Amino acid sequence: MNRMKKIKQIGKIGILALFITFASCSSDSAGNPTGGPSGGIIGGLAAEGTIKGDADGTTIITDKINTTGTIMGVGTFRKLQVIGSYSSTGEDGAIMAEGFGVTVFGYIGVGTYNVNAGEGSNAILSFNRIITKPGIGTSSDIWSAGKIYAGTTGTVTITQASSTKVVGTFSFKGVSNNGVFKEIANGSFNVPVTEYN
Repeated sequence: MNRMKKIKQIGKIGILALFITFASCSSDSAGNPTGGPSGGIIGGLAAEGTIKGDADGTTIITDKINTTGTIMGVGTFRKLQVIGSYSSTGEDGAIMAEGFGVTVFGYIGVGTYNVNAGEGSNAILSFNRIITKPGIGTSSDIWSAGKIYAGTTGTVTITQASSTKVVGTFSFKGVSNNGVFKEIANGSFNVPVTEYN
C-alpha cells in the first residue's frame, strides 16, 4: 500500500512539473473572461485539443498547444493521463496559469472511473493554479481527488476512446495540501493521445 501511495505521489509531482512547464511556455496576453482561449467550448463541452472545467465561478479552458494526452502500459495495467493549462497576463504584469490533470489507472477505454477516497478508486483528478506577481513572488496551489485524499469524490467518464484520441467528462471535489476543498464542475476533454506499449 505504501508503494502505491508513493507511486501516486510521484505522479502528482509529475503532473505539477509538466503544468509548470506548460504554463511558462504560453501566455494569453489578450485574456478571456472564461479563463482561457476563446472558442474553447462546443455545445457545452471542450473543443478539440482542449480541457475545460468550472472553478470558482469561472470556466477555464486550456490552450491546445499546452494540452496533451498519453496512454501507457498493456492490458488492464494501462494508464491514461490527460493534462493541460493556459496562462494569461494581467494589467499589473501578474501572470496566472491554471490547468487540469486527469489520470486513470487500469484504463480500458469507454466507461466510468471512480475518483474517491478509499478502496475502489482508480483515478486521480487535479486542478492547479500558479500566480506570479512581479516584485512579490509566486504562489501555487493544487487541489487533488483520489484514493489517498480524504474527503474527496468525483468521476471520470470516457465517451470516446481510440489509440489517438480520448473524449470524456469529469467532475470532482478536491483538497489542497492546506486541507481546503474546491469543487470542479462541468469538466470535459477532447484530447489527442499518444499510446506507448
